[in-house]
Amino acid sequence: MAKLKVFTTASGFYDLLVAATSRPKALAAWGIHQDVFAHGQARETSEKAAVEAALAKPGVVLRRPLGTKAAFSEEPSLPKVKGRAKTKAAKAKKARKAAAAAKAELKKADKAHTEEMAALKRERAALDAKLAGEENAWREKRKRIAGRKAL
Repeated sequence: MAKLKVFTTASGFYDLLVAATSRPKALAAWGIHQDVFAHGQARETSEKAAVEAALAKPGVVLRRPLGTKAAFSEEPSLPKVKGRAKTKAAKAKKARKAAAAAKAELKKADKAHTEEMAALKRERAALDAKLAGEENAWREKRKRIAGRKAL
């Protein structure tokens, strides 16, 4: 019987591992049609945990999340992605919350503006009344002065 060797490569989200008698058989097990060994993308490994896992299941492709030290298995979980994007639902919820906050802020600003405009209109009415009073007083004073015969 031929001696088994353990080969490893990376594909997609996983590190792949297989125990096979040769590189071509490892490529066939992985379903790869080009020689990734020649390009340095695959290699024989002597990592103790990897060798033990592969030799326990010769010819079976084992996987682990890419770049981790997790154990190799036939059906590993997807790798955890740090800082991954929020789901659409979470983004929509955040957008609704921001819109509600903006609406509340706008309502508050509208109320403050309305109150300020009312106060300015009251001030304007008071100034208009004062202006009219001053104008009337001036006309009366002018009539009295003009009515004197000394002019």
